[in-house]
Amino acid sequence: MKWYIAGRSMIMLCPNCKNEISANDQFCIYCGEKIVHMTSRTEDNPFVSVYDDGAPDSADFFNADPSNDQAPDQASDQAPVPPPMQETPGQKKKGKLPLFLILAIAAVLIIGLGVFAATRLIRSPKQRFLEAQIGLINEKTKNLSTLASRNSKGYSGDLILTGSVSGYGMDSYNSYLDGSSLTMKVDSTDKSALVNLDLEIMGSNVMGLDVFFDNKNGDVLFTLPGIDDTLYSTDIVSFYRNVLDQEIDLKTLENGQVDPKFVAAEGLKYGTVIYKGISNDNIQVEKKQEVSPKGVSGTYNCTVYKYVPTKEEISSICNSLADTLEKDKELADFLDSYSDYLLMLDPYDDTYQELHEQGGAAFLKTLADSFRQNADYYGEEFERAGFTWSVAQEGRTVREIRITAEGMDGLVYSLGGSDRGEEYLGLVPDDYYNGMTILDTFTESGKSRSGDMAFTIEGQTMDLIYDMPDPSNLSKLGVPFGTYDLSFAGGDSYYPSFAMQVEKSGSDSVYNINCAEGDTSIDLALTATEKSTAVKPSGSAVDISGYTADDYSALVNTLSSKIYDLIYELF
Repeated sequence: MKWYIAGRSMIMLCPNCKNEISANDQFCIYCGEKIVHMTSRTEDNPFVSVYDDGAPDSADFFNADPSNDQAPDQASDQAPVPPPMQETPGQKKKGKLPLFLILAIAAVLIIGLGVFAATRLIRSPKQRFLEAQIGLINEKTKNLSTLASRNSKGYSGDLILTGSVSGYGMDSYNSYLDGSSLTMKVDSTDKSALVNLDLEIMGSNVMGLDVFFDNKNGDVLFTLPGIDDTLYSTDIVSFYRNVLDQEIDLKTLENGQVDPKFVAAEGLKYGTVIYKGISNDNIQVEKKQEVSPKGVSGTYNCTVYKYVPTKEEISSICNSLADTLEKDKELADFLDSYSDYLLMLDPYDDTYQELHEQGGAAFLKTLADSFRQNADYYGEEFERAGFTWSVAQEGRTVREIRITAEGMDGLVYSLGGSDRGEEYLGLVPDDYYNGMTILDTFTESGKSRSGDMAFTIEGQTMDLIYDMPDPSNLSKLGVPFGTYDLSFAGGDSYYPSFAMQVEKSGSDSVYNINCAEGDTSIDLALTATEKSTAVKPSGSAVDISGYTADDYSALVNTLSSKIYDLIYELF
């Protein structure tokens, strides 16, 4: 495997097709070959710098490929577009693709391109076209990433809910709510899950539910304090066998845990395929353009990147995706294992059953055949619909992203404003019945952000007024600390209004929520503690692992009857 340094980037040659790629790539952008990176210097891993005794031999760059006569620092990242597939004999002419399906296919292309572009140095128009959008997406989703990272190994904490009501005839309800609370204590890891649920009414703990599940051996313990103090034990394998007449193994449970690294690797693999099929020739670059972004005020001097794919390009990408799907053993193996997990969740789902019976490889083969059979059709439909994907950038600020097809805007993102900032997002915004728009009018000062966010769906508008001292400072449940007021436009008394204040109390997060409709108001206080106080149920347990479906039904009926009697006594 040959390497060299071009400028500040490390370049290597693909061991399969001999084209040059970035040393950071996980897959070749030309042939999709998985790249195995070496961690030490060996004879097969020589590093050659262009700053040594002159430029390295072209044989070092291209492994003596005489057909490639480009210098290494001038090599294009653009791959030739394969010829379109011939129409399948006997293939029927199909009707027009609906706009939403064109946008769905486009979304797959965009996601794949985005994953790939995030790993590349920015050189060509198509890379610059993607860079700004990837940066924008990362900025808008960083709170989600933070929350996912925080809870990647499980969740631990208590949730305590109290409340009161006000309004005509509500005093009697408050007599019950005073001193009452609902508490859920959770301590979940990748090894086990523990939940304590407690209901306290007028200062007395009246009923609860304690459940413990061991991920390793599938054992389950549960009891209902205040209803039935018996501690019951069973296991998930016996339950599925005796009640659902289904055999599972504990490994099936592990199959439901999707490795983010696998998802990233698959995204990168298909991103390279899509990236390879896009030609720089189909990305127009227009500098010094006056742009008035849709949905916001202001006009800006921008560089506009516009991607208009040809039917041959879309057809070629579909065929390349089909080839990759057929060879994707990692994805096929994942589908084999994940289908077991899905079928365990819902053994009667026809789609899950079909995937399980067919197998991952056969499923991907069917999907690949569909891509091939419809490749030319998709290409024609994209071209007929006038699919256009444009980005307007002022300096390093994205002012507008617009995807259009069928003469309609499918997706629009805009950023503008004069006295206050304005951020706009529209999904099929000109379609009254199917469209959705969000307009956020905001003010920023230091870390703080406050504003008025208007949501319009099917002509109905909701307003969210917010004030966040620091949007990146997340509470326990992921909502930034601050105040939020949600109401329906027009202030109609028939529609409820909601207000929430999220504040810090020591290391805990407190959510004070008010819901008002007419003269009736409900006040809720939810406290989310940083650490859990859940306790695993213990004691001598009654083994019900041999229970049949009828036995479980009888047990549920008995417990339900006890709960009904308790509620009757209380109220």
